[in-house]
Amino acid sequence: MENNPPELSFYSRAVSENSADRVDLERQRLDIELAKLRLLELDKRIELKKLQLLQKEDDGSKEVKTPRLIRPVHEYQVELPKPGNDNIPAVALAVVPVTILYGGRKARTLALLDSGSDSSLILDDLVTSLQMKGKLKDIIISTLNKETTIQTTEVEFEIEPD
Repeated sequence: MENNPPELSFYSRAVSENSADRVDLERQRLDIELAKLRLLELDKRIELKKLQLLQKEDDGSKEVKTPRLIRPVHEYQVELPKPGNDNIPAVALAVVPVTILYGGRKARTLALLDSGSDSSLILDDLVTSLQMKGKLKDIIISTLNKETTIQTTEVEFEIEPD
């Protein structure tokens, strides 16, 4: 066993802790990216539902419910700490309570809204608790460091604000 000087031991410990912090930060960032992907898919389904309702209204169908804003929108100004790298922009995303409806069952959850995403996703726990049925689909999640393929289940459901 080598006997390292105290300065080297301290340095090794600091590097090890810094690496663990980086791994934790990367894991948190990936979790956020996955949540954004899940919510964007949900956002698209909501927009599609709104378009379908508006189309029914244009057709003169009697079962029309025109989408409307149930609650007023609030604007907040948030100051975010600047990341160490000035090339990485800071983003604040809204989290809102919603109710998911599927097959006569309901579940309350929080939705992370991201208008910049290209699909919306929900957690497997929610799919399981509402006994949702769908088809398997692989999606690719691209981050700054790598691309990851994740197997998902494509489902359809309704969403309403809480």
